[in-house]
Amino acid sequence: MSGFSGPAKKTRQCIMNSLVILMEDKDFSKIATVDIISKSDVSKSTFYKYFFDKYNLVNQMLDDFMEQLKLIFKRAYESRSIKNFYYDFSQYLNHNYERIRCIFKTRDDNIDLKQKFQDLVRQEYLTLNCDREFDADYFALTFQWSLDYLIHQERFITMEDIKKIDEKINLSGLFVLNKRRNVFLEPAVC
Repeated sequence: MSGFSGPAKKTRQCIMNSLVILMEDKDFSKIATVDIISKSDVSKSTFYKYFFDKYNLVNQMLDDFMEQLKLIFKRAYESRSIKNFYYDFSQYLNHNYERIRCIFKTRDDNIDLKQKFQDLVRQEYLTLNCDREFDADYFALTFQWSLDYLIHQERFITMEDIKKIDEKINLSGLFVLNKRRNVFLEPAVC
């Protein structure tokens, strides 16, 4: 993840949370870095200690999200329990609901995080499955769409919700049934 701990981690999270709050009322393109600094009540030098600009801030939020997804997949793979995956994934989505919505809403002329997320998932899939590009495109699109759908429900996301999505796109099959390697963890030998 970020590599920060203690007060530094808390400050970094405060800045990220400030952007999330601002995005409840404004589009990302209408938010200036100075707005984020003001909302988070930190100095400019503190903001720039952690982030280059607002684009770097949202990219780091996406990176953190992807790292958490990898950990969820890893725990499920190691425990060989699909129930653990459903539980961990639903808990993560519920605890990070606003932040994930912020990631998926971030779009302007310079950035589209929903598309970037889809591209990252696609690349991870290709890493595992060599040249299965159609499958990678399909999986990335349906996974991104499913997450987008879940976080816009504006209600608690249950293990059953994750199970229903899994039944549609076979997300768990990528790490439970793949005996040679773990999704998002170990590259394929092509």
